[in-house]
Amino acid sequence: FGLIDRGHQPHLIVFSPGNFEGLGAVRREEMNECCKRLTMDSSNCFILEGNQFVDDPQSLWKKENVSRIVEDYLRQWQIDLLITFDQQGISGHLNHRSLFYGLQFF
Repeated sequence: FGLIDRGHQPHLIVFSPGNFEGLGAVRREEMNECCKRLTMDSSNCFILEGNQFVDDPQSLWKKENVSRIVEDYLRQWQIDLLITFDQQGISGHLNHRSLFYGLQFF
């Protein structure tokens, strides 16, 4: 991960606990493992909890809500580079596509 090697501080925001089909605990562990492998500070890796972004591949999240959350974290952490899903998401999941459209809206 070249950005880390160059001294950048990455942050990972997961918009949903990933509990579709009851896999929330698995998804949390996957995120933690990802952050460890990338040697990221664990305080820079977190999952948004709550009902605003429900994990469902058939659910399109409001782009305005995604944009607002992203804007809050950009300001808080002074982030200047974002990486997310493309407009197709993974396997066409609407949740994933929502992040693309929310960033585009922002």
